[in-house]
Amino acid sequence: MTVSQNAFVQSNTVDNFGRRIYQTVNANGVYNLSFYSNYNFSITKSKLNLGIGPSATINRNIDFINGVRDIATTSGYGININLNKYVANKYNFYVGPSFRWNHSKASVNSSANADYWTLGGWGSGTVNLPHKFEINSDINVNLRQKDPRFSQSSNYTTWTASIIKRFLKDNALEIKMGLYD
Repeated sequence: MTVSQNAFVQSNTVDNFGRRIYQTVNANGVYNLSFYSNYNFSITKSKLNLGIGPSATINRNIDFINGVRDIATTSGYGININLNKYVANKYNFYVGPSFRWNHSKASVNSSANADYWTLGGWGSGTVNLPHKFEINSDINVNLRQKDPRFSQSSNYTTWTASIIKRFLKDNALEIKMGLYD
């Protein structure tokens, strides 16, 4: 849990001409709370590891709009599942989905309040090749329930890949070339 005393928050004022003036001010009551757990067990014949566990987050932020204190609270509760395998000096991979229910509430702008689900998926893998070469790849997918207040989708996918060449006896030097999405 993180609690910020005299946290830096934003205060903005809109004048008669529609200009918005931003200012950083201090406020108490900002906090972040997160919980994550994962229970892993081996599927013996395949030597795969399966993990499952709950997660929860609660965040409280404060800002000021035309001098009015706005408290925005977001919370999320979910479950994570993963499957992974590690073979020393050969390869490893990690894949899994997460399912999450989210709730957001603002004290000033109640039209911003929302309840929605998200489905996340991720995967990563590494393969060790001869001559101290290594190939890595990661993918992250996030699908969010459609919100009728917004015309565009907030779903996204990110992908990275790299190849690494290590040098010296203790692998203290490496050259890495990667693609980042």
